[in-house]
Amino acid sequence: MLRVRGNCNADISISLAFTGNICAEIADLVLLDQQFHGLIYGIAIAKGTMEVVYQNIDL
Repeated sequence: MLRVRGNCNADISISLAFTGNICAEIADLVLLDQQFHGLIYGIAIAKGTMEVVYQNIDL
């Protein structure tokens, strides 16, 4: 279990997919392969998507 001290705010919740895991049902992002390199890949996809959004807004 990860413990964080102090006041923390989260903009996104991340969960690993396990059988019967209630957290996976309510998380914003679920890592199906249970490895964190998928998170880095997901962030790269999100950044690329936002670049396209910004380009379309500038049109």
